[in-house]
Amino acid sequence: MKELENHPWVEPILSEIEDPTLPIDENNPVWEYIDSAIASMGTISHGQIDIEKVQQNALILLKDSKDTRIIVHLLRTLQHAKKPQNILLAIYLLSIYIAKYWLISAPQPKLKARLFKQIIQRFSQANKIFDEEATAIEKQLAYNYLLSIKQFFDTNKLTCDEEFKQLLTTYQRFSLQSSNPKDESKIPSSNNKSVNKKVVVNNIENKSNSVVQEPLQSVNINHETQVEWKRTLIKVAEILFEKHPENPISIRLRRHAIFYSLTEPLNNNDITDLMPVPIDRINEYKANIATSTIQQWAKIENELTLMPFWLEGHFISANMAHHLGFNNVAEAIRDELQTLLNRLPKLYDLKYSDHTSFISDSMKKWLISKNSLSQNSQTDLEQAIFECYKEKGLEAAIQLLEENNYSKDLRDNYYYQKINAQLLKHAGFETTAKQQALSILTACKNITLTEWEPSFIETLIQLTKTNN
Repeated sequence: MKELENHPWVEPILSEIEDPTLPIDENNPVWEYIDSAIASMGTISHGQIDIEKVQQNALILLKDSKDTRIIVHLLRTLQHAKKPQNILLAIYLLSIYIAKYWLISAPQPKLKARLFKQIIQRFSQANKIFDEEATAIEKQLAYNYLLSIKQFFDTNKLTCDEEFKQLLTTYQRFSLQSSNPKDESKIPSSNNKSVNKKVVVNNIENKSNSVVQEPLQSVNINHETQVEWKRTLIKVAEILFEKHPENPISIRLRRHAIFYSLTEPLNNNDITDLMPVPIDRINEYKANIATSTIQQWAKIENELTLMPFWLEGHFISANMAHHLGFNNVAEAIRDELQTLLNRLPKLYDLKYSDHTSFISDSMKKWLISKNSLSQNSQTDLEQAIFECYKEKGLEAAIQLLEENNYSKDLRDNYYYQKINAQLLKHAGFETTAKQQALSILTACKNITLTEWEPSFIETLIQLTKTNN
């Protein structure tokens, strides 16, 4: 996970020093300050501790000493509040420290084993909160990093105490639970999409109509930082997906969380430094679309959270949704992706570090097909709305228009406004209709063809690239 790998604490922890075997000088005033502050955690003096100062001083010491006691104190500052994102960060930092310095750093093995036991006990104290508040991908990553520690110990013939084994088992359970939505339906392997849809929808309805309802999961809303806000949105999206996979709202919310802060990646002649998803993994996902389950679909959705520029993954997810009978969800995925591409059109041309394209040819056809169908659907909608107006009046017609105004395409939104103005004129509100039409005209004067018809421009671009 890039956010962890690029965390500013990684560099001082893994930095090379002249002699990593030397213990910390216990008379060092910086160490004395850290040790004293950590000893006060959880006491009546806790409120007086400057946690950020303790962390910064610990990172300074790590540039001169790799003593495990420094790491223990640094992790303690993350473990105390029991926030899931901090617990994950602490597990990750512990795993990379162990991999590089555990065998050679001070203190002696027996004391180091006791320190490790303390770390594990503090992780265990946060189990309940981590299980309730961590996102699915945080649970999976935390388990993976703990497993890497276990593998390191096994490889180097080091003893794993029972508490660590129990913690590993607990996090494995968290990971498995997060990848197995509670509302998953047993979907038969069938090429008949209508059969699949009927089974899924019936199971969902049966669950929603059952007398005994599971208590709603609580979510800690945090918007202090962009990272905190993103994980809050992801957590809500996961809960919505688990309970109502047939509703597009979870799909849209997840993509808002992934896309809203996304910017164009650095590139050199359209080549980025981003690694592609292994082709065999992509082929496996595509091969399993015809037999996919909600569980497998959830796995793809979780992976997209980690890889915002794996655009092909959204194409695969939409195909899975379509196979499961959730066509409105598949369309929502395409809408959200198209909105991103309208904002960052350069993504059409960018390539991964191995020169493979962000967007495959089949995916481009999928995106273009949506836009090519748009005009026909708009004409049909306009006819339906005016028939509704004749039969049921203005209010019913406007309500029907609003119910169908879910597209995020610029052209579609203006088209809906045009229909609304036409309705108002037919109903006798000519002044209001005229004002609305003038407003649309004024706005359209500043719109480029690329913004109005991105699929048209993209088709022309692709034609210029056609091999002779």
